[in-house]
Amino acid sequence: MSYMVSNSLFIRRGIAIFFLFSVMPFLYAQDENYFFDTSGASPRFFQRLSWTGNEHAIDYEVIIERRERGGEYTEVLRERTEELLINVSLAAGDYRYRVVPLNLLGQNAEGSEWKAFEVKAAYIPSIVKFNPVVFFLDRYGVKELEIIGNNLLEESEIYLQKTTGLSIYPIEKTVISKERVKLTFDDLKLVSGEYEIHVKNPGVPEITTGGFSIAYRKPLDIFLKISWIPVVPVLGETKIFMDQHFSIGGMGLSFEVISSARSSFNGGLELAVSVFSMDAMSTFKDFSDGGNGDFCAEFDLNFAFQKQFMYKKMSVTVRLGVGGTMNNDGLINDDAILFHFNFGLSYLYFLYKSFFVEAGANFSYYYSQDSFGLLRPRLSVGWIF
Repeated sequence: MSYMVSNSLFIRRGIAIFFLFSVMPFLYAQDENYFFDTSGASPRFFQRLSWTGNEHAIDYEVIIERRERGGEYTEVLRERTEELLINVSLAAGDYRYRVVPLNLLGQNAEGSEWKAFEVKAAYIPSIVKFNPVVFFLDRYGVKELEIIGNNLLEESEIYLQKTTGLSIYPIEKTVISKERVKLTFDDLKLVSGEYEIHVKNPGVPEITTGGFSIAYRKPLDIFLKISWIPVVPVLGETKIFMDQHFSIGGMGLSFEVISSARSSFNGGLELAVSVFSMDAMSTFKDFSDGGNGDFCAEFDLNFAFQKQFMYKKMSVTVRLGVGGTMNNDGLINDDAILFHFNFGLSYLYFLYKSFFVEAGANFSYYYSQDSFGLLRPRLSVGWIF
């Protein structure tokens, strides 16, 4: 009579797992080598030993012995079965087993050789709390998640999974202790949404904890800027509206709102007001005579398209829009406002946290009886909210 015996590596719980399995089905089969039985007061791990028998054997006697510290073996189980497998629940340790078949006459045939196997302690993980509860995408930077719990091991597999199925794995895992682990994620691979934290230890079911988010703190970035805006006539008969070819007089204040989402281009709007001294100008053809403390004010509404670089450290913005100009008399050729069209380009750089400087220029085309154009360089300082 010939037969084969296969041995496997099995796992047994090393801690109390009542909470974890209180929500599981009565019998949870993890794989062919072990399963969990939650029918009793506390869940139990079962290992499965299997072998290939002979068609002439009517049943089998399975003997399991445990190795003690001194090296000797102590019998812990002897069981007869007609099946080609047996389910046992063993504590962690080193074991050996052999199978003795019984022939048609009920006599013991020659048993198999002893097969050694090991039952390793399996540690059921749990999560008590984690910090932070949300990663904000408004600003780039290191994204670290600290998890406090139990049985968080070097071999633990920990990752984030979105409700839609997307999984994000950390680029670094630092196990401080079995109760504390720190995960570092690639900031550029984060995607907004609601996530669960998954922890998988070898040989035990995966646990999940919800309540983690990746989101934007605010949908828009708000830029407040104070600008110095000189004036350079570049189109039309400049003598008609300005004696000089350059005027340093000009200040501006602007509010700009740009989408905070991470994308190739971020859109938004700019609302700006600027004031120009006309002491350096003689006459705008469509304005009243300058000089003597006269000034003109401009109001602009521009669409802004921003391209960000170096994790939002710098950006380039293109602006298109319209505006209106009026002088301090409030009349322009009997009209209250002289309309113009804008095109602008600027470069922004963050010096420190929310403080930035911006340099650029706007070209404005003024629609009047004698149309003309002004180039307005702009140097700004500002703050982002």
